Amino acid sequence: MALLIRKELAGNSLLGVWKIEENDAWYFNNPLLTERVQSRIDGYKSVQRKLQAIAVRILIKTLLPSEKNVDIGYNEKNKPFFTEALYKLSITHSGNMVAVLLSDTVKVGVDIEKKDSQVERVAHKFMNAEEESNYASILESEKLDYLHVLWGAKECMYKLYGKGGLDFREDMTVHKFDLKSQGDFTGIVSKDERLIHVAGVYTKLDNFVLVYVLEKRGNVSANRQTLDNEQHI
Repeated sequence: MALLIRKELAGNSLLGVWKIEENDAWYFNNPLLTERVQSRIDGYKSVQRKLQAIAVRILIKTLLPSEKNVDIGYNEKNKPFFTEALYKLSITHSGNMVAVLLSDTVKVGVDIEKKDSQVERVAHKFMNAEEESNYASILESEKLDYLHVLWGAKECMYKLYGKGGLDFREDMTVHKFDLKSQGDFTGIVSKDERLIHVAGVYTKLDNFVLVYVLEKRGNVSANRQTLDNEQHI
């Protein structure tokens, strides 16, 4: 069983993380591999990318077993959406890990990345002045992890916004947070005189960093969860 995390969150949201560890045939012979899904994954060159796409479908069906149709479409900005199921959807994948965040109430975004020092080379492209100031105060030993959380948070906010055209430095801000093995943060998307406030959570999973955000409405907080329904498998 490759389901690592199933977590219920505020805002009628549900997070799932799946680790690809079965053999390739298990995925390529899965009954969820419909002609439409097969047609999409045929466009991917690498076997790993194909496996990620199939694993996403398996994870979604695992999270929503009672939904008859969890078919996924993509808009002009390549944002995924359910063609019939009434949930907002965000998808992410890196290496042998995939994650999905669903909500029938608020906009969501999720990102998972394998840790890589390459993020340090592009940090100037996504950090604004406030974030650079916060980053400068972080211990040297924590800077790489801090950058990965910051990058993941902005990826999530971009996905939550869903319309494209965001400048990672100018249109999004992640407020300073204390780096732990798991923690929370807040941020703002500012575009066309509209502010979207988000609440987010980050978690270190082995050599990966998982980040997710929910749009803040009322008392919705990304780190509120129904602990009785959280599963780490």
